[in-house]
Amino acid sequence: MDPNDPDGAADQLTAWADDLEHKAGQYRELHDRMASLSVTETSRDGIAVTVDGEGIPTDIRFAESVRGIDPVALSAELMRTLQRAQVRMREQIAATVHETVGDDEAGANIIDRYAERFPDPEEPETDFGPGTDGATIRPPGGQ
Repeated sequence: MDPNDPDGAADQLTAWADDLEHKAGQYRELHDRMASLSVTETSRDGIAVTVDGEGIPTDIRFAESVRGIDPVALSAELMRTLQRAQVRMREQIAATVHETVGDDEAGANIIDRYAERFPDPEEPETDFGPGTDGATIRPPGGQ
């Protein structure tokens, strides 16, 4: 910017202000889109968990098929299903950020925050099939 060119400086300031206004509009749209997101994940055992755009559970439903499942196994399956829903939400957030604001630093920070809050499961689910009472048999440790 040439300090002796006030018209050029004014043009650059106008362009900078327009760019900021455009970015602000993109982030308002991103906020609205993220607020409207919802993901439902259903386990093989019939547990359905819905999370909102923040990854907070908004609905949990149990199918009749969960009757008779050991409460410890049911609780573990509920938590795995919640984690899968949150991971799917993280993936939807990342896609929404890229579609709405592109690859800028603030968008990357949003994606990173979700990746920290909702990491991939540490180990895959092990399922030994139904037991004699119809409940799913899990490996030792209840996982």
